[in-house]
Amino acid sequence: MGVVVPLPWFAHYAFRQLFPAHGHRRFTFAAAAGVAIGVAVLIVVLSVMDGFQWEIRRRLLQLHGEVAVLGEGSAFAAVDAWKERLEAMDQILEANPFYETFALAEFGGKYALPLALGLDGEAFPEGFAVVGAAVAEQLGTKPGDEMLIADPQTFLRNGEGEVQLPLPLNVLGSMSVRSGEMDGRRILLSRESLSRLFGEENCASGYEIKLAKGVEGEKLVEKLNGGLLPPFLRAMSWIDMNGELLSVLAMERAAMFFSMACIVVVTAFSMGSFLAAHVARLSREIGALRAMGCSGMDIGLTFVLQSVLIGFLGSCGGVAAGWALLHFRDGVLSFLVGAFGGGERLLSFYSISGLPALWRWSEVAKVCSMAVAVTAAAGLVPAIRSMGTEPSLALRHE
Repeated sequence: MGVVVPLPWFAHYAFRQLFPAHGHRRFTFAAAAGVAIGVAVLIVVLSVMDGFQWEIRRRLLQLHGEVAVLGEGSAFAAVDAWKERLEAMDQILEANPFYETFALAEFGGKYALPLALGLDGEAFPEGFAVVGAAVAEQLGTKPGDEMLIADPQTFLRNGEGEVQLPLPLNVLGSMSVRSGEMDGRRILLSRESLSRLFGEENCASGYEIKLAKGVEGEKLVEKLNGGLLPPFLRAMSWIDMNGELLSVLAMERAAMFFSMACIVVVTAFSMGSFLAAHVARLSREIGALRAMGCSGMDIGLTFVLQSVLIGFLGSCGGVAAGWALLHFRDGVLSFLVGAFGGGERLLSFYSISGLPALWRWSEVAKVCSMAVAVTAAAGLVPAIRSMGTEPSLALRHE
């Protein structure tokens, strides 16, 4: 046989005050709805901010990889030798060399100063290039055109010393992958061609490292910089390379959390104010309970428990509402764009086609715990007031 543990009397009393058999329950549902709105807004904001961070992280990893080995200062030679040494490590699957520098591009009398990225592979044969969308628009190039790129230092030397002739390149196409403004201002071509243009035969600026499955990038960076690399090479993780951007995103997320959390706090203390007025209205009833031997602690726990129940109900409703808003976020965004406008600029600025969102149960649990804790704290004021009620004075209260 199971053991039935009866609820304490104050738990039954708290529930009866919130949901009376014959009476108004509007306060309970209004207070829970207020908490639910705050929880839902907070969950939606955090999920959308996490979605933006995840999307940016995915694009950064596609562009740079988790780990890069970079040359300190100018480009370095012995590219193949260091490539073999790096790929000999069990943690590294591939070490792809690249050459990166600014170049002067010209077509039809128009000029641009893009970031030229030289890569190995069959996708970038000698004499051909892929142009970023922003550069293609600035120069007016299209697939099949022949453009010129040159070393900007050639023009700064005013004809002194050896002059490197511009390199003609056939445009294979333009990058329109919508992965950020930086990609649109790049030119991709053969590493051999680019290094030769700058007078550095078979040189590289660094290596993009492809990690083996299960390898942590931060630990590999520490290992490489711990003595495995020469002084002219340095390993960096994608977090180190994009630390400023990631810190800005983290600050934006923290600011949004603080702003939206105020909704929950305001709602909770509004509920606490109502409970304080409720204590004054129930003074005679509280005095009768004290006269029958109920302790002040039990009566105080009644109002704290009422606050916790409202916070729990509001949190459950907020989770449901937040999930629904995120599930139908594209429709909601389309409605807001149609009503207020400006949504196209937002999506264009972040180079996305829809509003990203990342649902994380750990964050949902933190939001709900905060909501319950804040509502419980708001219930302490009426609880303390009820604990100090004198039975003789309360019974005479009109």
